[in-house]
Amino acid sequence: MIPDKIDYKELFECSPGLYLILAPDFTIVAVTNAYLKATMTKRENIVGHGIFEIFPDNPKDLNADGVSNLRASLNRVLKNKATDTMAIQKYDIRKPISEGGEFEVRYWSPFNFPILDINQEIKYIVHRVEDVTEFVRLKEKDAEQRQIFEELKNLNSRMEVEILQRGKEIQNANKILENTNLELNLKTEELKRSNDELSRFAATASHDIKAPFRTVGGFLDIIKKKLGNNPMDSEIEEAFNYITSARSRIATLLDDLLNFSKVSEIDVPFSEVDLNAVLKDVLKNLDYNISEAKANIVIQNRLPIVKGHYSQLVQLFQNMVSNAIKFQTKNSTPTIIITAEPVAESFQFKIEDNGIGIDPKYFDKIFSMFERLNNIQEYDGSGLGLTICKRIIENHDGKIWVESEEGKGTKFFFTLPRN
Repeated sequence: MIPDKIDYKELFECSPGLYLILAPDFTIVAVTNAYLKATMTKRENIVGHGIFEIFPDNPKDLNADGVSNLRASLNRVLKNKATDTMAIQKYDIRKPISEGGEFEVRYWSPFNFPILDINQEIKYIVHRVEDVTEFVRLKEKDAEQRQIFEELKNLNSRMEVEILQRGKEIQNANKILENTNLELNLKTEELKRSNDELSRFAATASHDIKAPFRTVGGFLDIIKKKLGNNPMDSEIEEAFNYITSARSRIATLLDDLLNFSKVSEIDVPFSEVDLNAVLKDVLKNLDYNISEAKANIVIQNRLPIVKGHYSQLVQLFQNMVSNAIKFQTKNSTPTIIITAEPVAESFQFKIEDNGIGIDPKYFDKIFSMFERLNNIQEYDGSGLGLTICKRIIENHDGKIWVESEEGKGTKFFFTLPRN
């Protein structure tokens, strides 16, 4: 049944399409509900207003051209009195003030066509659009994914080439490393043989050289006995004393050279060493020196057990304590304090004395071979004691350093790993 009267206005407004009816001056005269919904506007707010007043360009988009493109299309319709189809446009829509009034990115597919009166003059322009925002986003996403795919494809190709190149480089590096390791092993064996030969030489030289010195000592004793209580010429007595002193110094030097060669040996076997037992042997070995100097040895806490070489650690502590007793001012009573404490993965030891001290400018020299800071007539020794200590500590993967001032005693610190 056909109704007597059709409400064409209502019919138009309820159309599912996005339509806007414009007067020739581009004033909005009618609009569909679907268009209002898509543009987030209300009929009473847009009808009677110019389209570009209601839908301006996004001021934050410096490249926005929606207004200019639409105006050009509408002008073509007026001029040609024919439909004008536009390309897809980016034409942002302003949100209502209640939602912040910001612009939302939108893409549209518009076309405009004229409504002519009986005189073939343009009475209205119909502006019809489709919201293709999601379609454009999907296309952009698809294009982006295609670009990513191409980039990944290119990257994969480059990576394959690089992997082949790196593989060749690694093969070459492995060959070089293999040759280097072979050379290193040969050098290590050669060094081991040299050290073994040096140790044997030092032991033989020490024995062979000390033998005639013992003979010299024997003859000196015979001469001394022959002279008895008869007074010697002053020059002869001075020469006699000089020979005796020189013989003693050379014997000490030979002993220290032998000790240094021993602590320089490679592949010395390590075991668990109780440093309390080490210190007990040291004090026994130095009993005469300690008694003669009336030295006071203070062990502040029980010493730990470490992995190491027993005789080398005895040599280490013996050299340290012996130096602390030796380098004292005249008529002073030596006090030597020994402490140990755990620090990170190591044990840190301190051997502190009240002796003559060391000028800080000599800190770098005192661990070098044959370096002497004092008059040999006043303080005897070979200049190898601290060198031997440093080598022993390095053998045990430790470190050694010193703190001191002249006349204010010395503190030697060194570390030994816990394992």
